[in-house]
Amino acid sequence: MLGEFDIHGVNVLDVLSVALFVGAGALVLARGRGAAWALRAAAGLGLLALARLGGILALQWLLWSRGTGIVEKSRVYSYVQAGLWVVSTVGLALLVVAVLSQRRVPAASGTDSSYSAVQAG
Repeated sequence: MLGEFDIHGVNVLDVLSVALFVGAGALVLARGRGAAWALRAAAGLGLLALARLGGILALQWLLWSRGTGIVEKSRVYSYVQAGLWVVSTVGLALLVVAVLSQRRVPAASGTDSSYSAVQAG
C-alpha cells in the first residue's frame, strides 16, 4: 500500500492534489470577481479538497490507530469513504453547474466591435 510517493504513510500526490484544489479555488475566486459561477466553482473545488484531505486522515487513522479491532476499523473506514464519495460528487456537481451557468451569462453590451469581430471570425 505504501509506494514510492509515500512519506510515513502519507501519499505526496494526495497532498499535492489538495494544494492544487485549494489554489485553483483561490484563483477562480480572484478571477471571477464575486460572480455566482465563481462562488459555485470555488465551493466545488473546496469540497474536492476536503474529500481528499478526509481520505488522507481516514487512511492515517486506519493505519496507525491501535486501540480498535480491525473489523470495527474497516467498517468505520468504509462509512467514511462513502461519505467522502458523496462530498466529492457534490463538489463535481457544483463544478459542472458553475461551468454551465457561466456559459449562459450574456456578453457585456459595451464590448468593442473590433474585438467581437475578431472573436466571431
